[in-house]
Amino acid sequence: MDSQGRLQILDYVLTHENFFQYGGLEIFPFEDGAFGAIGNNRVAFVSRNGPEEELFVCDVSRNIDVKRLLESSRTALRHGCQKKAVHPSIQFRTVISFREYALTKVFTHFSPDEDMVDLDRNQREFVGSAMAWMQHEAIDILDHNLLDLWLIPLSNQKYRKVMSSKDNRIYFAPRGALGDIMWKIDDNLSVKSHPLIMRGSVHIRQVLSGLRKHPDLMPKLWVSDANDIFSFIDWLQEVSALVEETQDTLRNDLVKAILGHLQSTLPEKTRRLLGNRLISLRLFRTVSWKEDQKKKKM
Repeated sequence: MDSQGRLQILDYVLTHENFFQYGGLEIFPFEDGAFGAIGNNRVAFVSRNGPEEELFVCDVSRNIDVKRLLESSRTALRHGCQKKAVHPSIQFRTVISFREYALTKVFTHFSPDEDMVDLDRNQREFVGSAMAWMQHEAIDILDHNLLDLWLIPLSNQKYRKVMSSKDNRIYFAPRGALGDIMWKIDDNLSVKSHPLIMRGSVHIRQVLSGLRKHPDLMPKLWVSDANDIFSFIDWLQEVSALVEETQDTLRNDLVKAILGHLQSTLPEKTRRLLGNRLISLRLFRTVSWKEDQKKKKM
């Protein structure tokens, strides 16, 4: 039977509701160019749209080639997957199949023990497209199927697992003066042992904002949000030795940003605690000493 005949038979069975006895028929066109059957442990995936089709482009033996289908077949397949009214072996992509695809087609050379990895251009593009897909499908980045995937882009040019299995703490930089100075400092660091989470595209920002909706879980993920001034001080303490080596103007900008925050409407007790934390930093002891020396010369 030629290709056109197979496609017409497929259209006939798909457009007759509640008829699922077609699994063994080799009438489904796959992206590898072959016609095949479904069932018997073979799952076939239907893309919802063009971007999803591009995201899972490497799974040619399981992707139904929707472009070759008749328009009525394409509509029936997508409607049937949405309503679960087609053969159970025909499915839309889910977070479970995404995880399988990512590990078998994209992150194939990484050890599960690696927390941070270097991605090549194709892998980085995959993560960006995956973030857009997750946002569109309302998939929470804290879904347990995603926790051990390298999806978080960092300022040290690496990507980290959503949940670290080691003490690889990473930080959200807040908006405003403190966040701006964090990025300036980070840009000047030669070693980024506690990198910042990249702001990236709109999709990346919106998906990663899901982490902030679960502040109680963030410590378990080894993620800190520097919107909390104490987390900002923790980060500053980690990098303070390196900050001392940066240019004076950058250190002065840091002091101004912190003073501006301290002058905000913080409770008195909080201001005292912050003051004690800041005094303990070598960076600010150095600044105070220099200021004292200037006064003595005057």
